[in-house]
Amino acid sequence: MAPQPEDGRSTVAKRPNMRTRLLDIAEDAVLAKGFAATSIDEIIAEAGITKSGFFYHFSDKNVLARALLQRYIDNEDMILTICSPAPATFTATRCTPSSSR
Repeated sequence: MAPQPEDGRSTVAKRPNMRTRLLDIAEDAVLAKGFAATSIDEIIAEAGITKSGFFYHFSDKNVLARALLQRYIDNEDMILTICSPAPATFTATRCTPSSSR
């Protein structure tokens, strides 16, 4: 059983999601020096976990790369959705914003 803090709350609840933390660490490293130069060993060292802990979340470095790309795409989609104007409707003669119907 995991040790509990004196206030009785679980230490797991205080810790950020490890998969997200690994992605954050990997993203910083990849942006700083590239994917090929980023090692699993440095990611796990910064995260403070074992290799088996890493492999619990990602079966290999390529799966990590795909997860980083998917997170980037998801973030971009969210930004574009928030920042894009109302969709337009197209007619044979002109394009008008949907809100002016």
